[in-house]
Amino acid sequence: MTVQHNLSGDILWVPELRPYLQNLEVYWCPSGPRAAMWDGVPFKHSTRLFTYGLNAWGWRESLNPADPVNFNRGIGGMDRSWDDNIWRKKIGCIKNASEMIAFLDSNCVGIWDSTVDPLLDVNIGEGPGYRHRMGANVVFADGHSEWYKVDYLVGTMYYDINTKQVIVSNPKGLERMWDDDNLDSNQ
Repeated sequence: MTVQHNLSGDILWVPELRPYLQNLEVYWCPSGPRAAMWDGVPFKHSTRLFTYGLNAWGWRESLNPADPVNFNRGIGGMDRSWDDNIWRKKIGCIKNASEMIAFLDSNCVGIWDSTVDPLLDVNIGEGPGYRHRMGANVVFADGHSEWYKVDYLVGTMYYDINTKQVIVSNPKGLERMWDDDNLDSNQ
């Protein structure tokens, strides 16, 4: 499968999928800004608007990237090129492709638009887009798509005045949709 970017910051998933698609319009959501239409020129991770993002890291890696057990749970974050077997996920590694998020609407704000992270408090710009009735269209690893309210995908974010921390409350079982092993974080 594809990955988000390489060590140089070049986005890889967009041009790697191009040979399988008939035109460039499939890379652009008509509800997004026209400036986000891809012209076919390769680009770096944070240099342009883009309306769709790859589930690069998954739920648990976004939560704790230093934990090797949670590493590389999304479709694929970065191609480090020295070991393709680790970074480029095989479709067989995905326990339940019909329940794993592959791509979805991005925020399209010019901050890592071609990737979407599930944790709002990590980087606001990388969350799912709200373009469709406060929801996002989601493409799963098996190729089917569904619409979800963004609050269902990432939980609800609020500021706790006592602890002075941003808190994200999540429905139980949500994280399994973002990770290749299809497990809740408490399993």
